Amino acid sequence: MSNNRFKIDKGTKSWKIRNGTRLYLFNTKQIAERISCYIASFVGRCKDTEPTDKDYYGKAFVTDANEKWSEAEPIYIRPDNKITKDDLIIAK
Repeated sequence: MSNNRFKIDKGTKSWKIRNGTRLYLFNTKQIAERISCYIASFVGRCKDTEPTDKDYYGKAFVTDANEKWSEAEPIYIRPDNKITKDDLIIAK
């Protein structure tokens, strides 16, 4: 995937997204590690690891909403990140 436009496979779950919907992009591996550490923090292993909405690495907006897939264009991607097909995308 390039950092220009990218496709989002909606899968089987329906999204209520339209053209212009703002998207937040999260690195799946980093979020999984933070959630695991957050759960483990209850037994004292990790501290200050609660995932927040500030953990996203980029923002995008939907440019072409379709039934099975949508196309989006990045607004901002942190310089040390790239969009990958396994990323977690949350619509706002």
